[in-house]
Amino acid sequence: MKSHTEYRDDYEQYKGNGQIEFVTFHPSYAYEDFVESIRPQINKDKDKDEGDGQKFVYHDGIFKKMCLMALKEIYKELGINEILNSWKDFVPKRFKDALKRKIEENPNFLNSLKRYVLIIDEINRGDISKIFGELITLIEDDKRLGKDNDIIVKLPYSQQFFAVPPNLYIVGTMNTADRSLTSIDIALRRRFHFEEMKPELEELLLESESERYNIKLDDRSAFDESINVAIHINKKLAENPDIGRDKRIGHAFFCGIQNNQQVESAWINKIWPLLEEYYYFDKKELEILSVGAYTQSNGWDKNKFDEFIKKLKG
Repeated sequence: MKSHTEYRDDYEQYKGNGQIEFVTFHPSYAYEDFVESIRPQINKDKDKDEGDGQKFVYHDGIFKKMCLMALKEIYKELGINEILNSWKDFVPKRFKDALKRKIEENPNFLNSLKRYVLIIDEINRGDISKIFGELITLIEDDKRLGKDNDIIVKLPYSQQFFAVPPNLYIVGTMNTADRSLTSIDIALRRRFHFEEMKPELEELLLESESERYNIKLDDRSAFDESINVAIHINKKLAENPDIGRDKRIGHAFFCGIQNNQQVESAWINKIWPLLEEYYYFDKKELEILSVGAYTQSNGWDKNKFDEFIKKLKG
């Protein structure tokens, strides 16, 4: 398995080639940011421009740009010499005729194309219906260019023809501890494959995995003990119907640990406050879980950290 550094190098290489882009959704993110919009542009050199130096221009969002990059790759493989600087140069009938001929010659043509990937982090934090608009239909596999039921639309602002190429892949990531899966639009859920990425605390116990997570400890005993405690607490969190397995402690809290002081800091400054948030309405249960390191009257007692680990490590 590749190390984190190797994966990062691959990512930077593909990003440099224009094959990967990254975006983060948030409550204010909209269709106009993701697909297209009309935005004001101010010309600072007013002397060389008529009027007050302001004008409105079309703005292409990251999704529209990535689709164009993927479409250019198809143009290249089809041998189409037409210039494709923007979607306004896209002529649907001419392109579809050429693509149809190519697929008849090579039925595996679409699967052989160079792939482009758009990574959407925190996909469940945005207003999906507001951001995707008509893309809800276009991103379906059989609605992509060259597929049996492909659809080409006219975008609302630019009135340009637009479709989603088959060689563009959308990868959405989310942390269900931050926001429930129920916040995902049902229409979007049907168009994605979901894969759970469970906490890998057990993997961190293996010496062979240490470098992968950038863990460098001369003495791993305290670190391993804390991992066993985290595994125990995760079982308790998963069993609690008011918290659930989505709230389990992830391995990211322990990545990059270099010494025992950082182990203690991860617990006291990150995990303990998180547990208090989870048990906000059941502080008595937290007292039991913490074996006395937490009390309703005084909160967490940092001086009891060693005792906390010692009692729970087994």
